[in-house]
Amino acid sequence: MAVVYSQSIVPYQVLQRDFSSQGVNVKLNNGKSKFYSVGGPYTIDNKKNIMVGDVWALAGQSNMRGNGFFKDPWSNKTVEKLIHQSTFHLFDMKEKWAIAKDPIHQLSQSIRKVNKMISDPTVADPGLSLVRGGSLALSFAKKYQELMQLQLKVKSLPIGLIASAHGGVSLEQWSTTLLRDTPQWKNESLYGAMLARIESSTSGTNKIAGILWYQGESDTGNMTAATTYGSRMTSWIKSARTDLGNSKLNVIQVQLAREVTTLDTDEGWNSVRNSQAELMDNNIGAVSSIDCPLDDRIHLSLTGEYMVGKRVAVSAQAAINNKASTASPQILISSIKFEQKVISGVTKTYSIKILFKNLGGKFVDVDLVQGFSIRDEDGIDQELIYRTAFYEGNKVVRLLLSDAAKKLTKKTMYLYYGYGNNPICNIVSTNGMGLLTSGPIPITF
Repeated sequence: MAVVYSQSIVPYQVLQRDFSSQGVNVKLNNGKSKFYSVGGPYTIDNKKNIMVGDVWALAGQSNMRGNGFFKDPWSNKTVEKLIHQSTFHLFDMKEKWAIAKDPIHQLSQSIRKVNKMISDPTVADPGLSLVRGGSLALSFAKKYQELMQLQLKVKSLPIGLIASAHGGVSLEQWSTTLLRDTPQWKNESLYGAMLARIESSTSGTNKIAGILWYQGESDTGNMTAATTYGSRMTSWIKSARTDLGNSKLNVIQVQLAREVTTLDTDEGWNSVRNSQAELMDNNIGAVSSIDCPLDDRIHLSLTGEYMVGKRVAVSAQAAINNKASTASPQILISSIKFEQKVISGVTKTYSIKILFKNLGGKFVDVDLVQGFSIRDEDGIDQELIYRTAFYEGNKVVRLLLSDAAKKLTKKTMYLYYGYGNNPICNIVSTNGMGLLTSGPIPITF
């Protein structure tokens, strides 16, 4: 267990608990060590409001920074009741610990040069984040705290958040090698600045529960960037684990939502989303945002951010338990089956039957199930599906097909859930987890 020295502790800091002992050892000014269990607030060597809990870094681009309107611009009504709790603390862009509140990211206040070097509208206009700076952070904190307190059977698990996202940036701009061997590394690169914040916020122990990651929109428009996203993100996670001294550091990704655009970037969006799902393992999670509402062509609304925050919390708890890959429902590819049924010897009907893994219950029933398409090798929708419906207690989906399906015998087509940059999808499990997008999945009629 890492020992924290009280000289480096500051008021309102959240100290990362040790997962086995459920606390932290602090070496006091008198030379003695004292164990502080999960909870707080504590006063440690005259430093007040110290908490012991879980600390998560927030990284990525604008949907992690937060871009949701706090009030609907057309009705001026509050979109969501903002979340404020004394047990949620933030290491902000001024790199000071304080009670967390929206907007989580105020880039204009950053002490790191990189946040002034890279264009972001909230840097040029600091007031913008006060109007539309709603993020997933506090929704995540609330749900994660609820889940972990039940699991650990503790009265309070404080949450620490480290603000480190920046709008409009690519994975290349998050490079782990950019300026690495120069004095500017931790001041003029996004990755270096994130590590510097983690080091500073954790009193030099570099102990955090993990990283929440929402990025990839900027990599969809270039096919080289899109098709290499998975391998580059794998390297990114490996570097972060090495630099933070934790080979199983938890990383929770948000699978990309939508972009309303006329640009032909469908393949890029498919590729990045697939990469995000394929990266999942025991300590790398992915959650869907494809069904969440937007506030403009590409940014989630505050309601959407809050939906995703809860999903990220479920995935984060699973990661803490080394089960991150089980948190989000996915299509069970081996279960996809083309069906034909004769009705009273008179007529035939056709369907594609799909089962799922990690469902954790069943799907929420809706009148119109949306999101699936059957396409050819060029991505052209074959317009075969006339209805999508739940069966067998809302645990199975059937795509009901037109008679044109009988003409496709022995032909291979490709199934998608959430095709391209702007699909309409609405499949959600009863525990609030959205179905991860998939495709192309080959199917033979």
